[in-house]
Amino acid sequence: MSVSEQQDGARNGTTKGYRQRTRAACTNCRRKKVRCTGERPICALCSRTSQEEDCLYDMSEDPEATSTNGNAPPTNDNMTVLTLLHDLGQRMSRLEETMSSLVESSRNRSPDNRPRKRARVRSRNRPSTYSSSPALSGVELAQDYGSILPLPTHRLLTEAVNVYMQYSHNQPYAIFNPTRLRQHPERLPLYLQFALIATAVRFADLWASDTDVIEQNPQNISRYASAAWRNVSMPWSSHDDSLIFPIIQAIHLLSVIDYVHGRCSASWVKLGMAIRLAYLLRMHLEVEEAGSVHFDPVHQEERRRVFWSIFILDRLISCSRDRYPAILEDDCTVFVPCPDSEFESGSFSSSRSTLADLTHESTAPSLGDDSFALVVQMSAALGRVCRYVLHEQNVGHQPVPWSSESQHMKLDSALLGLEARLTADQVAEWPRNETSAASSNPSASGRRLLSQNIFHLCYCLLYHPFLLQRRLVTLRKAAPPTFIDRLLSICQSHATAITTHNSILRSSGVVMPSFYSYCQGVAFSIHAVANSPATPALTYRQNLNTHCNDSLANLSWMSNHWPIAKTILSKVEKVSMRLDALALGTFSVNTSSKDHIQDEELVRGLWEVVDYGANCTATTGGSTSVAGSYLEPFDSTGDFDPMLLEILAQQVDWDGVTGS
Repeated sequence: MSVSEQQDGARNGTTKGYRQRTRAACTNCRRKKVRCTGERPICALCSRTSQEEDCLYDMSEDPEATSTNGNAPPTNDNMTVLTLLHDLGQRMSRLEETMSSLVESSRNRSPDNRPRKRARVRSRNRPSTYSSSPALSGVELAQDYGSILPLPTHRLLTEAVNVYMQYSHNQPYAIFNPTRLRQHPERLPLYLQFALIATAVRFADLWASDTDVIEQNPQNISRYASAAWRNVSMPWSSHDDSLIFPIIQAIHLLSVIDYVHGRCSASWVKLGMAIRLAYLLRMHLEVEEAGSVHFDPVHQEERRRVFWSIFILDRLISCSRDRYPAILEDDCTVFVPCPDSEFESGSFSSSRSTLADLTHESTAPSLGDDSFALVVQMSAALGRVCRYVLHEQNVGHQPVPWSSESQHMKLDSALLGLEARLTADQVAEWPRNETSAASSNPSASGRRLLSQNIFHLCYCLLYHPFLLQRRLVTLRKAAPPTFIDRLLSICQSHATAITTHNSILRSSGVVMPSFYSYCQGVAFSIHAVANSPATPALTYRQNLNTHCNDSLANLSWMSNHWPIAKTILSKVEKVSMRLDALALGTFSVNTSSKDHIQDEELVRGLWEVVDYGANCTATTGGSTSVAGSYLEPFDSTGDFDPMLLEILAQQVDWDGVTGS
């Protein structure tokens, strides 16, 4: 057959033996998409580039082995399989070399040179919190700071769950179902696994285990927390509980980590996102009111516990002049959580209470052993106190604090009513009994211990000499001497209760929650001010030096696990030194417009102590800086995380956003 006949036959499709490619290209040239000369065994291009090992040919396309009539002779299957395996092995070797070089380069890379944009693993279809199948399958990697973070193993997750349940669960937050968490930790979404591990790493040195699966290292907290946040995919156009609920849980964990590391603004913003997602799921309402899908009783109770955990955190981090709570009490008509015993057994009482029932004295039930409801009520009371002493703007138009119509007296009456609903034995024996129980089972007594500290903190803030003095300066009023004596007696009594309570915990070796450091800082400021020579001589003055020393010792103990405590310790020490420098005692509670405190450094220091947001953030040279944040390469002049907006911008599905 002539060449012209072959070409005509090829056009018409009648010539079977015609081949357009006379020589097959090697796999290396095909991968590079370059023209191959086709020489065997090594083509000219691979020989010139010294890539002889990569120059392979597919035996099924061997032109020498193809007959002229187009029918390929029988091929050797074994040779074909061996060739494919050889090619696959070379590909794996190159992949391993590439990964090794990436890991090595990330280790040698300084923080300032780390890339701002990093790849992350993300799944569009998120499983539920405890899905029936594993959250991930196959080989996947999460990336953080340009380094490769391996997926959590079952052994690591099991250890993390054990540590979390021992030192974080119910102190005071409860965002997991303990039974399901212990049974199926690997079914959590990847970002929630990382957030759980980041929370547990802090207490790894306390966990009595023969393994070194979890190492207490601030860098480990940073790596896992950052990986968790980068793997969160916001459900912008979804109302699915199974997608949104685990995201709320993860953001709660990450908000706590942010705050205790000095990233107050980032924590506040992230928690606000979790609150909006909770409102989206109508978690602040009962199922009947929300008109949503009915859940099984156990999951519905888990939703209540997650929502009230968010409520508590919202109130705690709002103890600041610049941080306002995002959840309104009037919006919360969902039942407060049931006792832990009912939740664990799955048998729920038909008699349930709301926050409004707990607030109004006419409908308030006995608190009994319901520790979760107790801490919810204490947190609500703390929010009302902070709104008065820290958030109120129109101070000049308010009645004087000692007026029966003032908000001050209304809050004092509410706190007295709250104390009246606690039996005398509960109030008197709280420190000793609960501390003894906490040393053996901190998870069971954590909430009651925190409730006690919050209760005393409410009185300390309401009657704090510095805060009342600033209010009197604005009102241009002088307080009656009897009111001043009562003020100093009440605030010092409750400050002493906080210091004594925390000292008992410290002597018992109990790990205290991070919020205790703020309570202790406020108590120390009262001890220090009361110890000033300008303060009227009172009967308790003889023990003030002891209380001040105990306060510093308590904060030093808390610093072992909470960076925030170390920051607060440095600030209260500055206040103490400034008060000592003012030997004449310039602090006076009863003021007029002419004789109020003039020392600006002391005023600024006291504001930072009573302001939780300013208390958590370290200051250097008058500028705000982040204290041990878990995203150090992204620190800016403030503590707001610029990565937050970057991630949100990358995750928004603009095509799915509607105008509704």
